[in-house]
Amino acid sequence: MNWRVHRAAIIRATEGLRELLFSYRRLTVLFFRIHVRPSDFHLGNWDLTTFALKNAIDKQVRNGQSVLEVGTGPFAILSIYIAKKKEIEVTAVDVSEDFIENAKKTAKYNGVSINFLESDLLSNVNDSFDIVFFNPPYLPREYARQIRRKKSSRCLRSIFNGGPNGCETIGRFLEQVSAVMHKNSKVLLGVNKWFVNAEKIKELIRENDLKLIYVYSSPWNPSQVYVIRNEKTTIHAC
Repeated sequence: MNWRVHRAAIIRATEGLRELLFSYRRLTVLFFRIHVRPSDFHLGNWDLTTFALKNAIDKQVRNGQSVLEVGTGPFAILSIYIAKKKEIEVTAVDVSEDFIENAKKTAKYNGVSINFLESDLLSNVNDSFDIVFFNPPYLPREYARQIRRKKSSRCLRSIFNGGPNGCETIGRFLEQVSAVMHKNSKVLLGVNKWFVNAEKIKELIRENDLKLIYVYSSPWNPSQVYVIRNEKTTIHAC
């Protein structure tokens, strides 16, 4: 069995376990201190890339900064997490009106104030931010089609679909992100290295006149976070 087939088999075999784990509300409270009410969305509250981004956000975000989350989803887990932890201004966007409406309810339920906007990536965002973070769709199309084929709508499956090589939405995002950055802004881009080639990500960063300055990684988590800026600095890894 080649690796491409093996990855698809992993997705199918572990889907039930992953859904149970990432949808378990007590774990969401334990890891993120967020209460999520039952909803009609058949999605996990978070995934391994959410967890990797949480670690990066803890290290990168400081009080007084302005923060933008792209693709906040129906629960806005990371936006609510950082709004509860830091004294910052948080804006969160998503292309789905239904997701935004549910995210508003979740934020209110957790007692935080977040500016929510409906936006296809950054198309409806006009301000600049100190930190921009994104957990994008990065499953290659052939794997995304395996997600909840029987239970979910085509629309829900599409939020996992990163195109032929998993980088379609990432590429669009990197083309647009400079418009919401100032010279000291940082972008935190989370991806799972099982599905996205690191060299392809670095190529897209270079093509859009951005600079990779750091990579957060962990031996137990296949998801990594690329820290990106406009200015040229040294690349590190941890």
